[in-house]
Amino acid sequence: MSKLLAFLVLTSSFALAAPPSDSLKSPNMTGTWKTNIDKSTFPGTPPAELTAVIKHDADKLHMTQITVEPDGNRNSVELEFDTSGKPTVNKVGETELRTTMKVDGDVVREETDFTTPESNFKRKSTISVSPDGKTLTLDAVIIGNAGENKMKIVMEKQ
Repeated sequence: MSKLLAFLVLTSSFALAAPPSDSLKSPNMTGTWKTNIDKSTFPGTPPAELTAVIKHDADKLHMTQITVEPDGNRNSVELEFDTSGKPTVNKVGETELRTTMKVDGDVVREETDFTTPESNFKRKSTISVSPDGKTLTLDAVIIGNAGENKMKIVMEKQ
């Protein structure tokens, strides 16, 4: 799995998740989250492991994403987000990712646009957290020149 695909799979999952509440303010997501590969559906070959370490302070969120490929290759990506709904830009390799995230009741809606030599892409995600705060679920559609792919990522707080 490329660093870019790993980014697509994970960033919206951890970047901004809101447990059910009457408040539109996002919770502090500081902690370590690990993807449950068996409960998740990936567009393509899933990673062996996918983990995020998050430091969330007010509207600023820093994430270290660690991916272990099926062949054992390990890579890490550092990402920064603004969780107030303001657009953010991150680079993964040479690819610039433009992301906007916003709390919408008890879910978070995220959109990321980026271009590769193969296609222009848009990822639209809805993120929710279980009432006990231990399981985060991402439902996403990745739209490119060749059509769309759906994914569902289930993560557990460590």
